[in-house]
Amino acid sequence: MQKINNIECETLAIYLDKQNLDRIPSFYKHHALYDEIASKLAEKIKISSPTCIIVDKSKFNQDDSNNFNDKFSSKLNNPENHPISILHGDSINYKGLQIADLISWSVFQKVEYNNPQYIGLILNKKIFEVYKK
Repeated sequence: MQKINNIECETLAIYLDKQNLDRIPSFYKHHALYDEIASKLAEKIKISSPTCIIVDKSKFNQDDSNNFNDKFSSKLNNPENHPISILHGDSINYKGLQIADLISWSVFQKVEYNNPQYIGLILNKKIFEVYKK
């Protein structure tokens, strides 16, 4: 965790409390729900230069990937319309995704088990809950 704190970055996490699933339209499918939650995170990301965003590969159909890319990129805080590319990669190949997995697990520990031990080690964190009652 110390190495994460030595990297100049901002950590953003977003989660959905499954008790709030009744607030999500029943017609949503798994991929659409993932895209919706990710787009809520995208709203928090300020783009100030051309950017490549790497997301953990969860889409195995090109249409699903394209739908995700369109929705996610349209929600980014990118007022100057800097070029954006979105890459879907396997976390085994990208250290940044491995760090994101660690942060996600730390958020899960805090939210699910009220265990702040790990998330407390990460500085500059912002955690957002979507569809909160």
